[in-house]
Amino acid sequence: MMWSYKIRIVFFFLLAGFMILHPVPASAADTEDGGDLTESFSLSLETPYGILTGFGSKNDYSMFLPPAEMPEELVFTFTGDPVEASQGKLNRMRKTLTVSCGNDPEILLKMADGQEITVKIMRSSVPAMFISMEDTDLQTLHRDKTKSYGLKVSLLDPDHPENCFTDDSCTMHGRGNSSWAYFDKKGYLLKLGGERPVLGMHKAKKWCLVAGANDGTLMKNRIAYEAAKAGGFAYVPDAAYVDLWINGDYRGLYLITERISIGRGYLDLRDRNGVIMELDNMFYPDNEIWFESDVTGMHYAVKDAVSEGSLAPVRIFKEKIERLETLLHTEGSSWEDILQVADMDSFAEYYLLNEMLLNKELLCTSFYLYMDGEEDVIHAGPVWDFDTSMDSTGDRPSANALQNMGSTYHEQTDLFALLCTRWEFVHLVFAYWNRTYEDVMGMIPAYIRVLEKEISASAEMNFRRYPDVLDSVTIKGDIIGKSFSENLDALCTWLEKRVEVFVPARQKKWAAGETGRGGGAGIMTTESFLSKYALVFDPEYYASEYPEVCEEFGAYPGMLLLHYLKYGVYHGINPSRGFNAGEYMKMHPELKAELGNDPLNYVEYYIRTGGVEDGAEH
Repeated sequence: MMWSYKIRIVFFFLLAGFMILHPVPASAADTEDGGDLTESFSLSLETPYGILTGFGSKNDYSMFLPPAEMPEELVFTFTGDPVEASQGKLNRMRKTLTVSCGNDPEILLKMADGQEITVKIMRSSVPAMFISMEDTDLQTLHRDKTKSYGLKVSLLDPDHPENCFTDDSCTMHGRGNSSWAYFDKKGYLLKLGGERPVLGMHKAKKWCLVAGANDGTLMKNRIAYEAAKAGGFAYVPDAAYVDLWINGDYRGLYLITERISIGRGYLDLRDRNGVIMELDNMFYPDNEIWFESDVTGMHYAVKDAVSEGSLAPVRIFKEKIERLETLLHTEGSSWEDILQVADMDSFAEYYLLNEMLLNKELLCTSFYLYMDGEEDVIHAGPVWDFDTSMDSTGDRPSANALQNMGSTYHEQTDLFALLCTRWEFVHLVFAYWNRTYEDVMGMIPAYIRVLEKEISASAEMNFRRYPDVLDSVTIKGDIIGKSFSENLDALCTWLEKRVEVFVPARQKKWAAGETGRGGGAGIMTTESFLSKYALVFDPEYYASEYPEVCEEFGAYPGMLLLHYLKYGVYHGINPSRGFNAGEYMKMHPELKAELGNDPLNYVEYYIRTGGVEDGAEH
């Protein structure tokens, strides 16, 4: 079953993403036959890190190699029946092709049926990470991003041998929201056997492998983090590039970063009520604990806490953030009162960094906040997630993220729009811009050229592996140019112009929205969320009846329920074997005066009455 809807406003791409159930294209490694090459041709290379497999379709093939010192000759093993090679030694009996490393990296093979295959040998320019899964495969891992699997990890960094390691006690599962849903190149959360300073970064046990699947420059997150560090932002994740192989299949160029978490050397919260929260109106049920603000209806999810599983810090944070929201929605409220609950310096710097890089997700998701106990105020940060920023959707250099807000406040925080009506906040923003960030932004184009030298060979491999990304408009609205270099040139040109025309805190007028927009449900666990709707919603049934939803978002019950409440109920989808909202509406026309035509109202009514008001099962 498929439904598709036009995305009316690019800013709502994450919401619209829920409404578009379109299949993710499979890679050659994800299919049974490995592609549709002539005579089922394949190529592999045995290495100390396992057997690496090539990638291709039709008559175009690639063999991706790590940045190690190579022997004088490479001995590839093949399937199929090539009878002639433009270079190297072809042994049809042993099924091997021996190639000198000094030769042309492009090989033309003539097959027995007369067709020709071009094999391009490509080498990484960054450290390589090899992941070996013995108990599962990529297809299985990709079915449910929440399920972890044991594996072995090897990191190869020839330029810095001290960074190399092998760890055979690791686990990994999927990560990411829209990126997980819509792209073949997916992100992962890697848990090592113990804390380790990967590639010279802080010691940590959990690491994010960020795909950047919708970023034609493969740099935007790295640029944002380095800009934040250069500007002096308090907490910024470390990041480094790796080329990733999983079970011998090259998966592309990734950014490996510290996970947003509490820990020494990073965000070192000490109070037992210390907590990191995320404003996330898109994917909040993907978390264990969250709440909906009674003031604005915004959703805040727990990302990490000093006292894991405790609701006390969440209650304290909820009280403080709702106090801040109330003050901002109250005309004439004092700045001093605002400072009693929030660190406005961090809010100003956080807003400026996101605004100058035009990160439109700022208003709906990936907005992190933290608090080190009841006596502390709320701080903005750490910074995170800039893959959809910096001219990603064809925005003018003078554009402003706040200008993308709708008049209904639907699924967007108006916190920064309201702060920008306060001269005190605007003064702080301009102070950061004039003192630091104007210079930082002016240096970004030069930094892009430094990164280009670092990753160009790996970027070429990445887009050879995922050619359909280039010259496209992604499901998230990102406009990707025809080549890696074209995307870099366009970004540099845009940034150079933006630093000339950018006006911080441009939005000066914004009417305070209505308060009391939340549902009053208090702090929720996803378990209690599911329990509330258990009378009508069966996640196992939903997953089995609508597997395309699971393929897009994983089989996580909380996200399946959110999908039903936001979209499924409006398309006549049955949430369980025993209930259908449309049929219930037809059977109870007498409720129309009270409940109107919104089927969700009937779902809520059915739950409130226990589904037994007429003694019948629906």
